[in-house]
Amino acid sequence: MTVLVYKLSPSMNIILNLIWRNELISQREIIVKSGLAPRTVKYSLKKLKELEYISEIRLLSKDLRYKFYKINSVKLANNILL
Repeated sequence: MTVLVYKLSPSMNIILNLIWRNELISQREIIVKSGLAPRTVKYSLKKLKELEYISEIRLLSKDLRYKFYKINSVKLANNILL
């Protein structure tokens, strides 16, 4: 299933779909899987967090320097096109 939010840029929709398919995913994994530039991914993650479509998590069981991202399904549900 592909998620499409009509207000977002194509790169943000690509990133949102990657996060949707993976429960938790790091910025590095997003860069590798999407093929987007690191700067584009960083900017898109920042905007998606500001819109509250995604949440940033740091796992205690892993290295705390790494940030993981997950979908904020409540906020996203209002703006989603499947």
